[in-house]
Amino acid sequence: MNKNMKRYLSESFQVANGVLECQVVERGRVVRRFKPQKNLILNQGLNEVCATRVWGDCFVYAVAGTGTTATNYASGAGENGSGATSTFTGPGTFDFTVYAAVGDMLQMTSGASSGSEVRITSVTDATHVEYTPAGTLSSGEFSVYKTSQVGLTTEVKRTNTYLTGAGNCGDEIGASSVDLKRTFDFSAESGSVTYNEIGFSWTASVGTNLFSRIKLAVGVSLTTGQLLRVVYTLTINVSPTALTAITYSITGWPVAPSTSLDGDQQWQQAGIMGINTSGVNNTIDAGGSYAVGCMEPSYVSSGGAYATHLWLSSIATAPSAFGGTPIDRRTESVYQVVVLSAYTPLDFYRDKTTTFAVGDANRTDWRSMGLGTYNNNTPAVHPANNGTAFVCLFDEVQTKNSLYTLTLTFRITVGRVLA
Repeated sequence: MNKNMKRYLSESFQVANGVLECQVVERGRVVRRFKPQKNLILNQGLNEVCATRVWGDCFVYAVAGTGTTATNYASGAGENGSGATSTFTGPGTFDFTVYAAVGDMLQMTSGASSGSEVRITSVTDATHVEYTPAGTLSSGEFSVYKTSQVGLTTEVKRTNTYLTGAGNCGDEIGASSVDLKRTFDFSAESGSVTYNEIGFSWTASVGTNLFSRIKLAVGVSLTTGQLLRVVYTLTINVSPTALTAITYSITGWPVAPSTSLDGDQQWQQAGIMGINTSGVNNTIDAGGSYAVGCMEPSYVSSGGAYATHLWLSSIATAPSAFGGTPIDRRTESVYQVVVLSAYTPLDFYRDKTTTFAVGDANRTDWRSMGLGTYNNNTPAVHPANNGTAFVCLFDEVQTKNSLYTLTLTFRITVGRVLA
């Protein structure tokens, strides 16, 4: 029997951006607020999301310190650098041996390559670094973001004491994003102190375990009896949230009568674990959907409640709007649990895969595929109905028969807004 492997690969994107606001609290009242600032999500933070943690678990603790190390360094006005295939040459006034390290991100801020980002793979000397992905960066000004950082310069405190209640902790679904929010209270001060740096972590252990870090634009000074309050919102921008045309690459397909692998794909529900008003991760998704955790890069439940599945359906109806009521695709559907690929640090993606054997899913009218969850308990959740997060449609019917297995692979790629 011929067991030709057919592989389907679809890709979804999650780009994170964190914003924090510092407040000074005295006798239970906020006496001073500071302008909100974006933070820098670190390499090890994205590695944690891809390797082992859901997004909401990455900022369980807030960390405060007195260090003043910057999170980015910019070339001066008119101080241009440019890149050959994999080597970037900077101006003599910018010393890479001082301002850059392996793992830092270099972003062009002017010129034809403005907005382009590359990761530094080695620091050759004061004016040269190697980078990936390979390509040519045109002449222009640039910034180096210290994404290789792992901790605060001088850690003083960390806390997981939350100011609870609606508006302080929780989650919210936007038109194409998920907001996860916690408000942290540090202990009251026993003397005078100025905090210049804030970070967020997944652990109570003091050390080099930050998800993100920020050097505050204005230090927060406190006196005896006052306490520092930090409001942190992590926004995960997802795409695509509108039907997006794609030509799928599937070895062995199309099979007659189909002549095309053209189609469309779209997020339908968040599939990202929420945070409740007590600051604890929800047992349902952000926004209250039941596609529980299936779009978290490193999360897979192989059985029991909310097992993660890939599915096939004969239904070709377009997905609902992001965050809306899911389209029911249970009619003539099949589904199987997924397994996670191994993760390599700095890859910033994770694959979820399943295989239908030669005796499974044999039909001539498959029109949609997707990622979802299944729970046979109450409420009943089906991966091709209210458990669906991501939907892929084919323009033509596709055939799976008993001559081969069918392997479906779904890739979730994560990124960050450099700030």
